[in-house]
Amino acid sequence: MLEETVPHQYMDKGFGASTNICINTGIMMITILGVGNPEHEYEDLKASSYWRFIYFFPVIPSTISILMFLFVHREDSLMYCLQNDMEDEYKNQVAKIYRDEDENTRDQIIANLKAQV
Repeated sequence: MLEETVPHQYMDKGFGASTNICINTGIMMITILGVGNPEHEYEDLKASSYWRFIYFFPVIPSTISILMFLFVHREDSLMYCLQNDMEDEYKNQVAKIYRDEDENTRDQIIANLKAQV
């Protein structure tokens, strides 16, 4: 999906690495949360309510993600728009992605993408 929305010449400017950064940040957060667990003795684990915090914690980034998709990133992928003949949407997306290019180049890009579909 990332290849559908980000041109290849921009992949090295942070778009390609952002997925790995998010995954590694999640791993680091889980590791940090694991440090707060009580000792491995059964009675300590039974008396602790820290598990509730660990269980609830994923709700925070999930809620942020859902709100971002609902209110910020509202576009469908470019290929989806092409496959479903949503002409206005894919022309707007190509104009947004290739804003430095002229209109003829954008039309050629759309023609090449249509040939792939």
